[in-house]
Amino acid sequence: MSSIAPPRLYGMPERSDRLDFYIRDQASRQAITEPHRHAYFQIQFNLGGDTEQRIGGVTRPFPRGALAFVLPYREHLIP
Repeated sequence: MSSIAPPRLYGMPERSDRLDFYIRDQASRQAITEPHRHAYFQIQFNLGGDTEQRIGGVTRPFPRGALAFVLPYREHLIP
């Protein structure tokens, strides 16, 4: 029987120099490329090209100009 480790859980101090709000600019901070979770609510706006997002095990299109809302502790990957 194999055990699978749960996805990493990030807190705000690990992703931001502020504890209340954070805007990530891909030019200055690399995206997380593995499924993960946050202890906070995430809003993502796609300024890049068309891609896909995986939230809660479901993969959906994430086109340029789309907005995504990710609940705290929800496993996700949005490249």
